[in-house]
Amino acid sequence: MEHGWMPAVVPGTVLTNLVRNGTYHDPNIGATNLHIPDVYHAGRCFYTYWFSTNFSLPLNATAGQRARLTFRGINYSARVFVNGREVALAEPKGMFLRRRVDITEQLAAGHAGPQGLREALESQNATLAVLVAPPDNVGDVDMGGQGGDHLIARDVTALFTEGWDWMQPVRDRDTGIFDSVELKVTGPVALEDPHVAADQLTGLVPGSPAAASARLRTAVTLINAGSATLRGVLFASVAEAPHSGLREGAEPDAQQAGPPLLQWREDVVVPPGSTLHTLRPQLLASPRVWWPLHLGDQALYQLTLRLELEGGTASDSVAARFGVREIRSEIDPVLNGHVFHVNGQRVFIRGGNWIATDWMLRWSVARYRTEVRMHAEAGLNMIRIWGGAAVARDAFYVACDEAGVLVWQEFWIAGDTHGRGNTTNSPISNASWPLDHRLFVASAADTIRRLRNHACLALWCGGNEQVPAPDLNAVLRKLLPTAPGNWLDDTPSDGASSLLDNLQALDATRSYVPGSLWAGLANGRGNFTDGPYEIQEPERFFRPDFYNYSFNPELGSVGVPEADTMRIMFLDPGDAEPPSFHTLTGQDSADAEEVPNPAWVNHTFMPYGQPNRTRNDLKLHPYTRNQIWLYSQPGNLQEYCDAAQIVNYVQYRALLEGWASGMWLRYSGMVIWKTQNPWAGLRGQLYDWLLAQTGGFYGARAACETTHVQLNLHTLQAEVVNQALAAQRNLTMEVAAFAANVTAVPAQNATQGALNRAAATQRFTLAEAPPASVTNVSGWGWDPLAQPGASNATAAASGTVWFVFLWLRRADGSLLSRNAYWLPQRPDGDFRSLSAWGSAWPATVAATAASGVACGSSRCNATVSLNNTSPAVVAFWIKLALVDECGDGCAPTRVLPAFYSDNFLTLAPREVVAVALDWSAPLRNTTRLQVSGWNVGPQTLALQAAVAAQ
Repeated sequence: MEHGWMPAVVPGTVLTNLVRNGTYHDPNIGATNLHIPDVYHAGRCFYTYWFSTNFSLPLNATAGQRARLTFRGINYSARVFVNGREVALAEPKGMFLRRRVDITEQLAAGHAGPQGLREALESQNATLAVLVAPPDNVGDVDMGGQGGDHLIARDVTALFTEGWDWMQPVRDRDTGIFDSVELKVTGPVALEDPHVAADQLTGLVPGSPAAASARLRTAVTLINAGSATLRGVLFASVAEAPHSGLREGAEPDAQQAGPPLLQWREDVVVPPGSTLHTLRPQLLASPRVWWPLHLGDQALYQLTLRLELEGGTASDSVAARFGVREIRSEIDPVLNGHVFHVNGQRVFIRGGNWIATDWMLRWSVARYRTEVRMHAEAGLNMIRIWGGAAVARDAFYVACDEAGVLVWQEFWIAGDTHGRGNTTNSPISNASWPLDHRLFVASAADTIRRLRNHACLALWCGGNEQVPAPDLNAVLRKLLPTAPGNWLDDTPSDGASSLLDNLQALDATRSYVPGSLWAGLANGRGNFTDGPYEIQEPERFFRPDFYNYSFNPELGSVGVPEADTMRIMFLDPGDAEPPSFHTLTGQDSADAEEVPNPAWVNHTFMPYGQPNRTRNDLKLHPYTRNQIWLYSQPGNLQEYCDAAQIVNYVQYRALLEGWASGMWLRYSGMVIWKTQNPWAGLRGQLYDWLLAQTGGFYGARAACETTHVQLNLHTLQAEVVNQALAAQRNLTMEVAAFAANVTAVPAQNATQGALNRAAATQRFTLAEAPPASVTNVSGWGWDPLAQPGASNATAAASGTVWFVFLWLRRADGSLLSRNAYWLPQRPDGDFRSLSAWGSAWPATVAATAASGVACGSSRCNATVSLNNTSPAVVAFWIKLALVDECGDGCAPTRVLPAFYSDNFLTLAPREVVAVALDWSAPLRNTTRLQVSGWNVGPQTLALQAAVAAQ
């Protein structure tokens, strides 16, 4: 295919730019990706492209200054030309390392003498051209599934681009300039890779916002491109760093740091070449401490270093943000599993596995911040960057720093591609890959230098379900010398490797483990003991024998989004048709199997039941009834997706509550597989490709409150989970239960009628919920047959559904936590009676926005009150949706992304709940809030700007 020059966006891959310029349609839509040429068949030259631009430099250049370019991310090989002259790259290949090049000579060509750069800058613009080519081993995507034929793993690049069981392959393997290109003019000496680490915290009380003191250790690399030794003074300062704000979508500004809290200076001697300078340790008094989500605030600081050479010449300055905190990991001797500690306190992990914000690496700062906020607002306190993915851009880690979301960072090894994934279709899988071990080491070292200052970074991991080759494992141990040796004794390493020559430790502030199934993760010995990855009966998550190990790095489930998203994904109405249901036979005749169409299969649909399992296998792959079929047989896409959101909510709430039920008793943590999708996939996600939350997001949010009341679906006992570092005392739990009874005679009495209240609200006192604990609420357990009226034939019928509400209140009566469950009369019952009940017994919900909408420069906020005014009817499954109405009969469009403090709610009779809304400005006169529910009629609320106080 011949192309002339076309407009390009950088950061951007080749395929991204071809799609932007209309050469190909968006591969997220329908079957479009199947019609884009794959690099394996088309050849590497097909996706080898020039990127070119003109640029100018500041006109304040003086004699002796240097001009430097930094390419923060190129995949895979590159040649760089400035003004037509090639610039030598220390490493032309590799996805995961920065390329820094001095272009002074190229710019000054034709301008002799020490004033050459200055004359060049004052006389002309410059031209930059970069030739980018795909990986050497692109792999055959027609074979295999988990990484195609696995050959992509021969290179140091993102493995997922060859496709997986949850994603189609990326046709150009993400070839391009996928991160920023930065130009900097410095004096004769440049500063690079500042490093700051806080340790030896004193006087720190659990959960306290500040310590008495902390030691700061700092270092920086000085680059002298000349031939003479230079002398100067290095000025250092530390100041508080403001958050850029997860809601603002902007990167932090180094110039906005507060006044210096600590300042010092050091004389330096800089010989030619690269020199690592370690500064004197400093004591920071009364530092504010960084805590992960649920445990405290996320205080951040900024280190600024400025170099001034003899004669007062300013040469360069750099800044680095960091948090004052200590983090470590260990294998707990009681749980026999991996436990994270921050500032001396155990942290119970409920996290999400992450691939990338976008499979074509369209990585904007705003999207990073939105996706991290999705995890934080769902209550998840860790993100694991899976080994088959790409290292995220800096904005991701900045967002995690500010949100208190810990990061588990893996290197580029995966079991499927690296020796543990041999299949008939993909017979090659080699544990010694990648082929170029020196490139892997250079990439790992540069990644460590880039990420090590981030407070959020909790763990380095050698690979996913595999350990690196012995010599690479030895290198990573030396670069990251933190883990106790007994963690790693059973993993091979070659200490005699020449790769170890001249290596120095780069980060000793957090642990390194060799793989995601070692060191107290899963069974800790490398066996495939993560998972399961399919939908489960919700009650199973609470069983003591559901999972036999303390920390599960991958536990996955379903994730079909809402119908509005599906209509965008599938423009052909036939492709959007939901799966058909085939009724099973024999003992499973009450169940059905989903049969999706090819379009859904192409988008990696995961079914909502597991009928092809043996009923005797109650471990990783048990028989699971189709959870959508339990509600109804959907007749169209809307009905299917509506039911899927209910199932998503119940599934992820049960998963996370089940793990919390075993907190510190049998579990230390788990990471959902997955919480997000890099493309328009149909499995494993809490929010979709368009950043619309699924029901699963709000199920997770309900489960992951800092202090939370829940119903153990196995024991049917109430539990209070307290993740906080402080006890909650003098609590009251209130319980109310209602039976959805279609045939009952309606009455005005609130204790009778269409929804028979089982009893007056019951109250139970709880003297204390200790910190980091699970407390059973004595005196109450759910027993549907023990409820008033349950003995009569109607209520005892298998189709009866019960609503159970739990409220947890503080001593002053304020609400600390609420939860609502709908449960069948019998454990093997279903929810089909809710359809007739919803039609027969509507609830009335009044939605009001009392104070109006307040909008800043980038975000709008409002609070909406939802009041179930019905005296005896539960308002089930209330959905809120911000939309823009276009008028003229066209369908409203969703406002995305938007955040709701709660959604898909179920309200007890006369219950009132306030919901906070937050979305991108501006507020339009067409912005509306749609409110609807299972048995709640649709209504539309106009949102008006708040009236400013006079």
